[in-house]
Amino acid sequence: MNCLMNKKQIKITALALLGTFFMACGGEEATEENNEQTTTEEVEVTEEVEVTEDAGIAEDLDNATFNSYLIDKPGLLIDVRTAGEYEGGHIEGAINLDYTSGDFEAALDTLSKDQPIFVYCQAGGRSGMAKELLIGNHFPEVYNLQNGYGNWEK
Repeated sequence: MNCLMNKKQIKITALALLGTFFMACGGEEATEENNEQTTTEEVEVTEEVEVTEDAGIAEDLDNATFNSYLIDKPGLLIDVRTAGEYEGGHIEGAINLDYTSGDFEAALDTLSKDQPIFVYCQAGGRSGMAKELLIGNHFPEVYNLQNGYGNWEK
């Protein structure tokens, strides 16, 4: 008889645990405390995901904002056009790293990640791709000149 009572007690305990589980997972009778605990757990998971993903600033800026950021946030200015385009005129202080050359990605390893990176090309396409590549390589702050050097106004 003792054995039968233990089986009944086990079944009752199991059912009670299942009931508690369902209530804590969003049942209508869940307490506010359970809801708060579930919400807290969800926030913690979200924070972990954010830490493991590439985190950084990647913005496309108009001329005025780009120029303002260059003044306010000292960093590295990169012209990603070809050497010929660069020689034909460039923003003062820019270095030339041709995005279309086979050396562009290798050159990223030589750049400091401790400062903002500003990129531009002729019309914004190559520098947009360069911006994404920089963020993908864990550069924390990258700004792209919208519409490129062709629209540049100091």
